[in-house]
Amino acid sequence: MLLLRMNLHPSLGLLLTLLCTLGQLVHSESSNLRPAPCHFNPLCLCTSTYLDYGYVTCNDVPLTQITPGLNDSNVYTIEFHNNGMRFIQARALERTGLYKLIVRGNPLVKIHDEAFFGLEKHLKELEIAQTDLYEVPSRSLRHLQHLKSLNLSHNHISDINADSWRGLESSLRTLILSYNFISSLPRGVFNPLTELTQLDLSGNNLLDIEPDLFLAGPSRINSLNLADNLFTNIPYHELAPLKFLHHLDLSYNSIFELRPSELRDVRTRLTLDTLRLDYNRIMFLPGGSFEFYSSVNKTYFNGNPLQNINADAFYNAKIRELYLVDCKLSSIDPAIFSGIEDTLQVLDLTGNNLTSIPAELFEQFHSLRSLVVKDNTLFSLYDNRGECVR
Repeated sequence: MLLLRMNLHPSLGLLLTLLCTLGQLVHSESSNLRPAPCHFNPLCLCTSTYLDYGYVTCNDVPLTQITPGLNDSNVYTIEFHNNGMRFIQARALERTGLYKLIVRGNPLVKIHDEAFFGLEKHLKELEIAQTDLYEVPSRSLRHLQHLKSLNLSHNHISDINADSWRGLESSLRTLILSYNFISSLPRGVFNPLTELTQLDLSGNNLLDIEPDLFLAGPSRINSLNLADNLFTNIPYHELAPLKFLHHLDLSYNSIFELRPSELRDVRTRLTLDTLRLDYNRIMFLPGGSFEFYSSVNKTYFNGNPLQNINADAFYNAKIRELYLVDCKLSSIDPAIFSGIEDTLQVLDLTGNNLTSIPAELFEQFHSLRSLVVKDNTLFSLYDNRGECVR
C-alpha cells in the first residue's frame, strides 16, 4: 500500500476527516435503501429498518386491509398494488407520520371516515387509483388539511360537487380525476380549491363545460388536461378566467376547427406554453386560426386528418415549436407560416405525404434550428438557393 504523508494545517486535516466520515455515512445510507423483506410482512419490501420502514411496497401481496403492523414504525411512502384490498379501516396508519400513500389496482369499495386519522399534519400525497370507488371519499379526506396532491384516476366516479373537497380548500394543488365517468361539471365545483394549479379531467365524458365554471376560481390553474373527452370546440370563453394557464391538453377529442365562425366576442387571448390538439378531427386551418391566442410556444396537431392550411393560419401566434406529425399534408406553402418567421425554432412534418419542400421555406425562417421531414415520400429537398439537395 502506498502511503502519502503531508504536513496539513490542523483545520484542513479536520475538514478531510469530516469529509471521509460523511462519505462513509452516505455509503451506509445508500446500502440501507436497498429493499428488504419488511418486519411486519416478509412479502412486502422496506427500504429501512424496523424503527423506520422508509419506502414500503406491497405489490401483489394478498391483503384484505392495511396490516396493523405498519403502525409500529415511521413510514415515508407506502404503495399497495393488486392486493385484493376492499376496505381501509379506521386509523389504519395514524402513528406512521406517512407522507405519501398509494393504493392502486385494488377492488376498494369503502374507506372508513376515520381511515386517515393521525395523518392530518403529515400526508401530502394520496393516490387511490384503479379501484371500485363510485364517489369521492370526502368524509375520509376532510381531515387532511395539508394534502397537496390527490389522484382518484381510473375509478367509477360520476358526480362531484364543491363539498367533495371540504377540508382541502387551502392546501390542494394537484387534482387528478382522469378516466372516471364524469359527464358534467357543476357550477362552482372547483371554487373552494384556491391553491389548485394542476387539474386533470382527461378520459371522462365531458362534451362541454359551464360558461362560468372558472369565473370565481380557482384562479391559479396553470395546467389543464381535458384530453380524451367529447369536446367538439375549444372552450375559449370558459377558459378566459384562467390567467395563469400555460398548459392545455385537448388531444383525443372531436374538435374539427380552432376558430368557429360564430365565435366573435372573445376578449381574452390565451398565452400558453403548450397546446395539445393531437388526434382530433381537424382537416382545415383557415387564416387567423390562432386569433384567440397571444402566444403558444409549443403546438401539437399530431394525428389530425389535416390536409389544407391557409396562408396566415398561425399569424402572430409566436409559435416556437410546431408539430404536424402523421397528418395528411401533401404540400407546404411557405405563406402558411406568415407571422411566425422570427419565432419558429422547430418544425416537425414527420409522416405526411410530402414529395418536396419549397426552397422559400428555408429562406423565410430566422430562428429555425430543427426541420424534421422523415417518413414522407420526398423526391428532393431544396437549399436556400433553390438548388436540389439529395
